[in-house]
Formats: sequence, C-alpha cells, structure tokens
Amino acid sequence: MTNWNDRNFFEPHYFDDICQALHQHQFLQDATGISDTEQVGRWIVDRVDQVLAANSHLGKLPLAAEKAMTAFERATEHFPEQITEHFRHHAGTRAFKGLFSTRHLDIYSMWARIALRTHTTWHSDDSWLHKLACALLRDSDFALKLDEASECCRLGMNRRDTLARIEHHHRALDSSNTSAKSLLMLDLL
Repeated sequence: MTNWNDRNFFEPHYFDDICQALHQHQFLQDATGISDTEQVGRWIVDRVDQVLAANSHLGKLPLAAEKAMTAFERATEHFPEQITEHFRHHAGTRAFKGLFSTRHLDIYSMWARIALRTHTTWHSDDSWLHKLACALLRDSDFALKLDEASECCRLGMNRRDTLARIEHHHRALDSSNTSAKSLLMLDLL
C-alpha cells in the first residue's frame, strides 16, 4: 500500500505511480479511513492543480506537469463521480487555477480530450464533468470568474447580483467571453 501523503508530487514519478495504481485498480486505500472522494481529491485533483498552477505560465510544461495531466485524465476515466464531487464541494473555496488554466494550450487540449471522452455529444446534459470541460473550453477566464464568484458569496451577494457584477467586470476588461452563466449552469453560484 502506497502512502501518498509522504510523496513529493512535484516529481514525475509520483504521477507515474498514480497512473500505475489506477491501471491496476489499486489507487483507493480502504485502511486510511478517508473517503474515496477525499482520496481522489487530495492525492490527484489537488496535487495536479498545484503542479499545473506552478507551471501554467511557462510555454512548455515540465515533465512533472505533463505527467500530472496524464494522471488527471486517467483519473477522470476511473473516478468521474469522485472528481465531480470534489470540484463541486471545493469550487467555492478555491478556483483550481492550475487545472482551469485553459489559456495554456496543453491544459486546454487536456480538457478538450476530457470533453470528447465524457460524452458522445458536445452539448450533453448528462455529465457534470462534461459540462465543466465545455465551460472551460469556451471561457479562458473561468477560473477568474469562479474566484470572483467566491468573493461575492463571502460578501453575501445573491446569485443575480454576483452574475451581474462578474459580467460587468469582464465587459470592462474587454474579455472575449463576458458571460458568467456557465457558473450558473454548473450550479457554482
């Protein structure tokens, strides 16, 4: 049994081992007392997000970030429900600035592959993870809007005012996509 807590996840071997454990169906550990969603969220989603956030400003991602994306894609195949639950539960407290950095072509391409794999039609209503992938592909400012929505919630603003504030701000920034309706569609407001 691998102790994922003690591993340096900025090393490429961490994500190689994650992929191997996923392939062998040995990733989840019952003896930890941690739920499946927490294990997938903590040891894959959050760590991939941190590695990508630290490197998304680079034109060429380092090997650890490439392997992190591969591990995340594999995890979406094995644990789509747990990943969905993790995103939905934590989206109000963090913006996942690494995973949601779709201005970076490699990260954008990863989400395009996830969108294609999570459902057979592009505009499906079936999969929340598919809807998230489509929203990220349409809006390179999604993480920023999610961060702004979290701040509005902390200020006690209602959904309508939050949506208006975000859209007004992105019009002022002359963003290519000023709409924040994807946050509503994903029930993140």
